[in-house]
Amino acid sequence: MFKTMWDALMNAKNNSLKTLPKSVRFEIMTVLSFMWSLIFALSLGIMYWFPHLVIVHVILLGLGIFGTGWLFSLFHKDK
Repeated sequence: MFKTMWDALMNAKNNSLKTLPKSVRFEIMTVLSFMWSLIFALSLGIMYWFPHLVIVHVILLGLGIFGTGWLFSLFHKDK
């Protein structure tokens, strides 16, 4: 099963690009390899920076909530 899936994607004689000229197939597969490399690199980078992103978001949300509450309390005139 794994070999069949691998051949469907990576084997130039079996995949959907088999009707294209070899140079075009090579170019498309090269672009796809760069695209997937970038996707995996960004995914790994996001996982590395995720705790920092969460901390910054929590701080910003907290500042927004407390700032809004403070502003509303300034203009709240309950007598």
